[in-house]
Amino acid sequence: FLIDVKAQNEPRLVFPATSKIIQVGETFSIDVIVDTAGQKVHGTGAKIGFNSEILEVESIKPGTIFGDYPNVSYDNEKGKIIVSGIASSVNDEFSGQGVFATLTFRAINKGGTMIQFAYEPGSTTDSNIAVTYGTGDILAEVNSLQVTVSSETSGKTSVPTNAPTQEESETMSV
Repeated sequence: FLIDVKAQNEPRLVFPATSKIIQVGETFSIDVIVDTAGQKVHGTGAKIGFNSEILEVESIKPGTIFGDYPNVSYDNEKGKIIVSGIASSVNDEFSGQGVFATLTFRAINKGGTMIQFAYEPGSTTDSNIAVTYGTGDILAEVNSLQVTVSSETSGKTSVPTNAPTQEESETMSV
């Protein structure tokens, strides 16, 4: 069993899980984790996409690793989320691993969707981890969350346990 040590030591923005199975109508929360690989950073920006025909955002709770979160927004029509966190001062840099934000979704339709970071290596207009040197972005790795939504009644009975029997129902008819 081999682990890619290089990937573990690079700055990343990830979901702790890579798959989730839920039913229509259910809500779930997922953390967005930032790992700076030991480097001091001044901020992080996450641009996240999802299929708005399958899921809708109910809320976004910013983390506490940065002093200011100037943009925490979502668009359920376009299936887009933006979360930006910045250090309150140059002496308030973040280093390490922590919860950047917690996203809460509701499943609105049956189907599958990926919740994924917009990310292109070297680009500073997508998801990023901000530093004051080089290109200004050290983000090296992201992952995605595959969400499968099954129908509401899948595996559940819709008949209450105290429902009348067929015979009782017939005698109750007027």
